[in-house]
Amino acid sequence: MKPRYKTAFIVLALAIAGGCVFLFNSFYRDAKNVAIAKLNQQQLIHAREVALGIEDFFGTWIRSLSSLSQLDVIIAGNAVGKRYQQLYYEAHREQIMAITRLDERGVIVDSYPARDEVGTDLSHQKSPFMSRSLGTVNSRDRSEY
Repeated sequence: MKPRYKTAFIVLALAIAGGCVFLFNSFYRDAKNVAIAKLNQQQLIHAREVALGIEDFFGTWIRSLSSLSQLDVIIAGNAVGKRYQQLYYEAHREQIMAITRLDERGVIVDSYPARDEVGTDLSHQKSPFMSRSLGTVNSRDRSEY
């Protein structure tokens, strides 16, 4: 082979190799961007499902405890109300630590199972949960939820 053709052949081979590297890099970058976009989309779907599950979990508990807190016997704090608290606690003991009743000022008036916190003032705690639970029903104390 003549040196001139040899040089042309080497230049042509390098140009083809460079073109292949460029095309491979371009296809790789596009495939990588598509894969990342799909992964992000899947993660967003999973995050939304998790958020709905968490909202549903807390929504169920808020509705359940809110219903319990609005029973007249619970509000009155009499023996029947204490029995309802006990039954509710026993049915859900794996998921809750205690059922605590607050008065309109935010002071703990009752807890099941019995705890030393009775008389503790929680009114200084600032949270939407506490502010919602410190409301009163007909000027009577309302159970915390």
